[in-house]
Amino acid sequence: MQSYSTSEPERLPLTAEVLQKALPEKSIATKTVHPDGFVSPHRTIAAGIHMVVNYRYGRDPENLAEMENIDPTAPFDPHGYSCGEVITYSTGLSVSHAMRILLNPNRIFIRGGYYGCNGLIDVMNKLTGVQKFYLSNLERLRPGDVFHVETPLNPTVEARNFAYYSAKARERGASLSVDAAFAPPQGQDPLKFGADTFVHSGTTYLGGHSDMLCGILTLHAERQVLGHVIGDLEGWQGIRQAETAKRLVQSHYAEMQNPNTDASIQHEALKDGWLQKQRPGRFALVLHWISSCIEELGDLKTNMIQGSEALLRDFP
Repeated sequence: MQSYSTSEPERLPLTAEVLQKALPEKSIATKTVHPDGFVSPHRTIAAGIHMVVNYRYGRDPENLAEMENIDPTAPFDPHGYSCGEVITYSTGLSVSHAMRILLNPNRIFIRGGYYGCNGLIDVMNKLTGVQKFYLSNLERLRPGDVFHVETPLNPTVEARNFAYYSAKARERGASLSVDAAFAPPQGQDPLKFGADTFVHSGTTYLGGHSDMLCGILTLHAERQVLGHVIGDLEGWQGIRQAETAKRLVQSHYAEMQNPNTDASIQHEALKDGWLQKQRPGRFALVLHWISSCIEELGDLKTNMIQGSEALLRDFP
């Protein structure tokens, strides 16, 4: 008589070491949800936060437990130290400042984009004499210069071709920096297309302007002395949101797939095929809005005029 075994296959016990070895091969959703599985004493997405130190110790010395992990270089030290290739800054402009110091160019080639980045270059001009040129002046490019490309562009959400600008930069010995504030990590990875460093927006895709300001940079050594450290409360909010960011972005993608909702389409980019490669996670997830309090009606009017003028300049 044939017999069947109902016992389950033997499974290895899940330890911190096993988890850390397995995570690099997992999806971004798994990486964001489970990395603190063995250092967090709770099962909630983010621990409760207190604005003061609030510990209670036993009165009986016999009940006190000695701290076991006293090695700051331990691989699973239960602290929020950043040991990877990405670092958070207090704001997006702090990131841009750090990027300028890191690359330290004599000349920056840029066109349009976030006004703060352009204003920062003007401030840096007072300190270092760095010059600003438009991207249309590529014939003047030389070694040590920096391309700064924002894509999708603020506020027109026009996409730009990383591969094209990367090839131009390599040809002349220049560097390529990218501002990807309008495109989340799930949908765009500039490093795959030749960028030297790039910025993501923690404000847009992790918190929201009502909750936190945060910029995310792929290189971080200079932050140790610049002082642009993100605040403790904002750091907690970022950790909380990072664990659910993939689901949030996917739901936004799904909402934007209605073919009747396209505000504008770059037909040339779609025809050439580079946009589909650059944004494999689809490229409809860009929402642009203008908000204003009732007492700031004049600001709302100014913003709408500036936005319309920018559209006319880029799409005459």
